[in-house]
Amino acid sequence: MSTLQACLEFAGSATALADVAISVSQNNAWPVDPDKLNERLVRYYVTAGVIDRPDRQGREATYGFRHLVQLLTARRLSERGDTLQVIAQHNQETTTADLAGSLFKPLPTEAQLLVQAFKRPDSFDGGALRKRDLLNDGLTAQATQQRRTTRQNERSTSSAKPPMAITDVLAEVKRMKDEWLHEISFVKNLQHSVDTLRSEASGQGAKVSEIYAAQRRLTETLEHMARVGFEREQAFMQHVGQMIERHTYEVRSQLDALAHQQQTLIALIEKTQKRVDDS
Repeated sequence: MSTLQACLEFAGSATALADVAISVSQNNAWPVDPDKLNERLVRYYVTAGVIDRPDRQGREATYGFRHLVQLLTARRLSERGDTLQVIAQHNQETTTADLAGSLFKPLPTEAQLLVQAFKRPDSFDGGALRKRDLLNDGLTAQATQQRRTTRQNERSTSSAKPPMAITDVLAEVKRMKDEWLHEISFVKNLQHSVDTLRSEASGQGAKVSEIYAAQRRLTETLEHMARVGFEREQAFMQHVGQMIERHTYEVRSQLDALAHQQQTLIALIEKTQKRVDDS
């Protein structure tokens, strides 16, 4: 487990990803074929959707820890004979933490993987529709240029670590929600203690100061919780916004490239038709 934990901050090329996956497998006595686990396999898995697309720094593709656990999981399931479709669905819809933890557990059957996928809430359709709406809003040329400039500035100042996956974002939202509910429960218990103290001190002037002190602590706690919660929300929403911005830009670039290819193909067809007509 320590070997995998040491790779939490991993960021590198497809070749480096394959080398780290081989090293982790060997250190944990997992079956691995170094001849099969290579850069070409990593790129093939990206194309097949088995592992997430890497973050792009100019022309360089950067892979991270999530890609590593996806690759290790894919090799385990593939060696057992699972289809790439099942593996891809499992890897895309499972959080990084769950993928890492499952590497040290017995493999689930293909039927269990399908059942798990069926039970998961469809959390991505709404996001996909929202992204598609953003692309269809008719961005002006000036706005597009500003987005490209912002993207270039982010690349020059940001680290090489890839962005969080959507599944990890959802897991982080759930973690923040659970933490906030825990803090709310604490405040309720504190309020109950204050009410109990006030009831016991009814008619006893000696305990009035204790009540005031408890109320002050309650007020300070609420103010602190509100401040910390606001800061966390701001930081998290900023990160989510940047991630959506990156993905939207990448989709937009792919659509532009596709449109250019279509125009080239149409021009070629027209040129060929003209030659046929002339002959």
